[in-house]
Order: sequence, then C-alpha cells, then structure tokens
Amino acid sequence: MEDRSAAQSIDEYIAEFPPAIQERLQQVREVIRAGAPDAVETISYAMPTFDLHGHLVHFAAFKGHIGLYPTPTGIERFQEELAPYKGGKGSLRFPLDEPLPLDLIRRMVEFRVLENTAKAAKKRKTPRAVGFDLGETLIEYEGVRPDWQHQYPAALAEIAAACGGSPSQDQLAAAVEVLLSANTRVTARAHELDYRQVFGDVVAALGVPPMGEGGCVTDGDDPVEAVTDRDDPVEAATDAFFAVFTRQVRPIAGVFELLEDLDRLGLPVRVLTDVPYGMPRRLVLGDLATAGLSRLAPLTTTSVEVGRRKPAPDGFFALAGQLHVAPKHMWFVGNEHRDVAGAKAAGMTAVLLWRSGEPLPAWGQDLVVSSLDELRARLRETVARPAGRER
Repeated sequence: MEDRSAAQSIDEYIAEFPPAIQERLQQVREVIRAGAPDAVETISYAMPTFDLHGHLVHFAAFKGHIGLYPTPTGIERFQEELAPYKGGKGSLRFPLDEPLPLDLIRRMVEFRVLENTAKAAKKRKTPRAVGFDLGETLIEYEGVRPDWQHQYPAALAEIAAACGGSPSQDQLAAAVEVLLSANTRVTARAHELDYRQVFGDVVAALGVPPMGEGGCVTDGDDPVEAVTDRDDPVEAATDAFFAVFTRQVRPIAGVFELLEDLDRLGLPVRVLTDVPYGMPRRLVLGDLATAGLSRLAPLTTTSVEVGRRKPAPDGFFALAGQLHVAPKHMWFVGNEHRDVAGAKAAGMTAVLLWRSGEPLPAWGQDLVVSSLDELRARLRETVARPAGRER
C-alpha cells in the first residue's frame, strides 16, 4: 500500500486490501505466528508488527510485492537463500505473482526470536529481591470478576442483614453509586481512599442508623476478624461487604512451591497491593490467612499505607527501601498494566504473569511467564547463571 495506513490493528490493516492480497498477508501473519507464538501483534511504523523483547519483524503490502522487514541481522543469516528477494537494507520483497517462501520466512522468524531472547537475557539483571502484586498474582477470588460489580447486590444484602435494615430500591441504587465512584475499574484515581469514608457513605445511602442507635452486628463464625467495636455501623458494613469476596479466596497454583524456591535461592520477598475501596489492612491479612499465606502478612504493603496507587512508583520505592535493595536489582511480578508500568517507572525488572488465554499485551514488560511454575524456572535459571559484574 503506497499510502500510509491508519489501521490500529493487523486485522484492520489486512482488511484494507483486495481479497487476493488479504490472503497473502494472512499467510505471512500465520507463518510469523507459528515461528514466534509468544510474540505480540501490534502496528508500528504503520505496518503490521510482531514484538518480542523489542521489534521482531514487520510486514506490509505494496503495489507489486509483500514487504518483510526482519532487520539486517535476520537477512544476513539467510543471505544466500534470500538473494532473489532483497530490497533495501533490512527489507525483503516477495513479488505478488510468485509463491511466498513460507518455510524460509518461518526460519527467519525463529532466528529472530533466538536473537532477541538472547539479547534480553543479557540485559536482564540477576535479582537480589522479588516483589509481587497480590490479587490474581498470588491469590485469587474464585468466581469474582475484576470489577466486583456483579457482586454488589449480594454485598449490599449482607450489609443490610448485618444492620437489620430493609433498604428501598432507591437506597440500594444510591449505595451502588457510592461503590461505583470508589471502584477504580470504573473511576480511575491515583490517590487512595480511606475505607471509613467509602463505607460511611454506603451506610448513609442505605439509611443505616448512626453508631449507638442501630443493631449492626458481624457474623462471629465468619473467617474475617471481627471488628473492635461491633456497634459501629461503618465497621460492621465494611466487614459484611468484604466477607462476600473473602469467602472466595484461594491461593494461585504454584505459590507455595515458589516461596520455598525463593527461600532456597536466598531472595527476599515483598508484596505491594492496590486494595479495593480502601480495604483495611486487617482484612487484607485475613485474605492471606484464608489462602494459607500468613507468612506474607508482615511483608505486605498496601496502597492505603503508601497513599498512592499503581502505577505511581511510590509503593515500588517503598518495597526497595524496606529491603535495602536498589530498585534496579529487583524483579516485580504482577498481572496488570499498572504493575508493569509502576515497576518500570521505579527502575525494576517488570515480569508480567499472563495466565489469560487472551492475546499477550505489549505493555513494555521485560519478561512474560504464564504461571508461577514458569516463574520458578526462570528465577532458578537466572540466579544460577554466571553473571558479569553488576553495580
């Protein structure tokens, strides 16, 4: 295509062309994907691009050919076989009236994967400590969506039951609006809230009587630690709300083995978690206990204590300070963009835990693992690898 494409995805780019050209572009795309299954699809320089530890290969359609850009090193490695297709420096031209050399393209892509992976490994520093996100990294709330909204009716019913109230539909709707305003999946914010502010507004919306006038109680059989003052409706409402979610807590597969390996490797651990709705620390520790991870309680820092949420680097610097380790010598493992962005902003190695079956995002992560077991293997490999002098 002679004019610069405005496509925002490879699908959009391919759709700009006639069917015969679409078929050839799709063939190139599929053979690149076969040679680099972990690469991320994107658009760069207005061309379809595959990224893996940096740009891997670009391709594009032109008037008489399909262009492929595997970098000069990719071409040099196969220069004899590529002689009929050479274009400018770092580019190849495959005429539209000739069969595509798909096996050759695949081998070039595999070479580029090895090349980029080796370069990334050299840049990656051996960690002296490891930081972790908590939710969906070390523990998960089974059956609970990340935005928590579908659980609002059950959570508000728990609050009403704890406080002996029967809120109207209008009061319930007002309470939902309070929760939505504090839900960072709906309303992004950098600063952290105090749970008493959030749930003070919730109980007011529900018409719960002030402290000393109502009968709010907590369930003594609930695994969440009971509030200090059981007559305080804000504390009772907070406990009742979060109990709906903490009942679903379980550890992520492989977490116990990972922590044992980190002990053996002599790597200290810290946890940094952005809490929902200003969740009080005692309930965060309750989640850890329910998941069998109480050993992490004294090692955990929350966004309430930091005052700012990820991706602000404040919490990441706090972890490094606690460990007396320079951020550049830490790995931080998380499952969201804010984990990667915050770690990078602090100068840490950003490790993305991507357990989703969705396409891998290009968030600037330094390393991607699909499970905690894979992370264990990467850490063992990196720590055991002879390293050059690091400062």
